[in-house]
Amino acid sequence: MIKGERGDERGNSSSCQSLGFAKAESSKDRGANDSSPIKTKNKGLDRIKILKFLSNNTLENGERCVSFAPIMAATGMSKQRVSSVVRWLSHNGLADFYKGLMTDDGDFAGAGYCISGAGSKILENIGEGKND
Repeated sequence: MIKGERGDERGNSSSCQSLGFAKAESSKDRGANDSSPIKTKNKGLDRIKILKFLSNNTLENGERCVSFAPIMAATGMSKQRVSSVVRWLSHNGLADFYKGLMTDDGDFAGAGYCISGAGSKILENIGEGKND
């Protein structure tokens, strides 16, 4: 397995607010150059929902990863939204991207995402740990 470009190490703050979880912004609050992937008031909730899914269904360090399809099925979000949120989580160090994944049988499985240590910490800090 190869850690992808989006899964590189970044300096991360453990503050939920600095990662966009604390305040749902209205479109008036966001500037034209905002790089937020979701343009709704619920972007923080979507991030938490997907981060919880990753926490319950993946393992850190690429031991078990998932593609967008299982996340879409579990959350009911569109592929575009899942892609946008997961990439935001990865860019901010809360999820890791791996490519060249293999199944237990040694078959090629493609690429996927898993929760990072920082992502697990964020969930603990906001009281949303595994299976909560």
